[in-house]
Amino acid sequence: MKTSRKRRTATAPDRAIDSLKTVLNLEKIKGRLVNPVLLDGPDRIECLINLARELREGKELGDDEAFSAIAFFLDDIAEKRKETDTELARISRAIDRKEKDYGLGKDEDWPPGEAPDDVEKLRAAYDARSSQIDIDVMREHGEDEMADLFLNDEKTYSFRRWRGWNRLGGLDDEGKNIIKDLFIKRGWADLLPGLDM
Repeated sequence: MKTSRKRRTATAPDRAIDSLKTVLNLEKIKGRLVNPVLLDGPDRIECLINLARELREGKELGDDEAFSAIAFFLDDIAEKRKETDTELARISRAIDRKEKDYGLGKDEDWPPGEAPDDVEKLRAAYDARSSQIDIDVMREHGEDEMADLFLNDEKTYSFRRWRGWNRLGGLDDEGKNIIKDLFIKRGWADLLPGLDM
């Protein structure tokens, strides 16, 4: 999935946990009680991934809902890794230098595909490295099917992720509009009815 270095914001420290607490209401979901200590410990993301898997296996969560929850937790892990990745930092610095050389202001950016060729190549390298980290995290956590989908079928990956998140109640009206716009821009308008928005 393409990411924009400037447009991608770092994950807030416990965004995934806060989101799932709110969306799934962990203390009450399907009558299952969750020890709140698990949500505050160092392995909390791993615990939440395992919980989402258990809920999927027990059919307490639909496949897309579990897929979405797991994807968000894995994002949290990947984003932390990206913050310290030396290759991403190197590419980011190179992009910054090129933008400065071209006279681009700090808050200015070229629209996707409209930067000079050398900057577009750096952007592509940034996206490729970022995606590789996402894929590595998915595979490290045993989500090979998710990684393959992410790598080979971005359209279906995005559909399952956002439909699941919407079904979990994770998208407010503004979020729904953002996702609808994203799907339209990507040429995926045919999927909009299936997103249940």
